Amino acid sequence: MKKKFKLNEREQEQIDLLKKYYEIDDEKRIIKVVLHYASIDEILLCDIESINHPQFDESLLRKISDLFASFPLEYKVDICLKIDDYKGYDPKDINDAFLDKIKMFNYETRKETSHHWLVASGLAFISIIIMFVRILLTEHELIPSGSMIDEILDIVSWVFLWEAVTIVFLSPSDLKQISMKIAFRIASVFYLDKDSKILFFQKIDTISKDAILETRRKAFGRATLLCAGTASIVTGVISSINLLITMLDPELWKIIDVALFLPLVSVNFLLNILFVIGGLAAVSYFQNRRSIQRFVPFFAYSFLIVDSILIIGAIVALVISQFSSGSFGFTEFFSLLLSLVISIAYSIGYFLTKRNKKHA
Repeated sequence: MKKKFKLNEREQEQIDLLKKYYEIDDEKRIIKVVLHYASIDEILLCDIESINHPQFDESLLRKISDLFASFPLEYKVDICLKIDDYKGYDPKDINDAFLDKIKMFNYETRKETSHHWLVASGLAFISIIIMFVRILLTEHELIPSGSMIDEILDIVSWVFLWEAVTIVFLSPSDLKQISMKIAFRIASVFYLDKDSKILFFQKIDTISKDAILETRRKAFGRATLLCAGTASIVTGVISSINLLITMLDPELWKIIDVALFLPLVSVNFLLNILFVIGGLAAVSYFQNRRSIQRFVPFFAYSFLIVDSILIIGAIVALVISQFSSGSFGFTEFFSLLLSLVISIAYSIGYFLTKRNKKHA
């Protein structure tokens, strides 16, 4: 037996107040809102005329969204559009226009979110590069640690990183809030004539909610791919610079076996180049540009192979360290773990977007 829903004292006072202005079904937890318009022209874009395909003015959706602020979250809403003069429009066509406007909001939300993620990833990339440059300069004593330049670089890097976090997590999206409220708070939409007779109605729950959830799943996959791609670029660039600095050390060439070292360095450089190209491909995929995004599937599958190689390499390194004077230290472990996280996130992000494309 379904447990009966019970309001707390504050919520009950809110409902009692709302009952003065709205018809409320406590059993179904639905608030009925009647929006009265003398003419259909008041909620349509009249300057874009099409009798067969009317277009909703988004101000209506914003008005509905604003009304939800005064309603308890546990209650859904029935929107009743009472229109005295439909001016020849079929209510079903009006309803289709309403649903299309919701979908357009979803598209605009996805575009806005994609822009935020892209800008944030760029800011994070700049932040990490500045941090890396600062570490290099202080380690090689080109600038004194704690000097003014060192402090400025430190502050600037953290400012860029904070801006990236703010854009993604702390800046509310107006379009996203509206589309989410419309999808999850509206139960049904009714179209009434001037005598309050129902001409047509549509349940919104399953239609808009499924579209929103699908958009969110796909957005998560694309965001994961973008983050992994950005991390791949950063990893490839920093690893290559580190390797070049190591090779410029004259003392190194006195103690290494050149015949063994050069092939290893060549393989390392090749992997770094592939990481950078794979990252650029992921960014291109996120932007839906057809330049190098076609390489994303190749890198997604390649990274799965790289994961296997890294895991096997880690096991071999651990075994060798047990029978030699060397050790598999924290630096090696962290580098391995970072590469695994990036490559796994890259593959997961791609396969999520691929799955959603198949189910779209």
